[in-house]
Amino acid sequence: SPVQIAAIDALGWSTNRSALRQLHRLYHRDKELSRREDVFAALLKGIGRHGDKSSLEVLFDSPFKGLTVEAGRARILGIGNIRETRSLEEPVKGLRLAGQPRGGRSKDPVFLEDFRLAFAVLTGVDPGPSREAMDAWWRDHKRFKVAETRPPLPPPLKEKWERYWGV
Repeated sequence: SPVQIAAIDALGWSTNRSALRQLHRLYHRDKELSRREDVFAALLKGIGRHGDKSSLEVLFDSPFKGLTVEAGRARILGIGNIRETRSLEEPVKGLRLAGQPRGGRSKDPVFLEDFRLAFAVLTGVDPGPSREAMDAWWRDHKRFKVAETRPPLPPPLKEKWERYWGV
């Protein structure tokens, strides 16, 4: 419902630690939520907006549960908003598993642009829209540590990131 989405959004913007706990609690307690596309995507985005490493368990949990374009994007970009090396390792693995678009005409996974954006936000490197390039970079930089602050992004990626998060 619009009221539930507004409440989730308000908790997502809140800087109070208990707001994030409430979002986590809602994720774990309401098993029907993943069937309500708009509410579920809003919940994942609200959790990701906090950028807190405690949210990695939630965002990595059952990635195909309630999977829609918006929920998938919220998970991937939410993980990208958490400045931890683990935030980079898991999406690189996920990219290898990412499914083909319906119709199967393109060989690029559905969420490739979201993975690219999260990858750039975490590393400061834009490998372009290529899962092979991201994979190759990761193989060459396995000891890479994600910096505490976000590195500068090329203008088109910076704009996408800021538009998604509304900042």
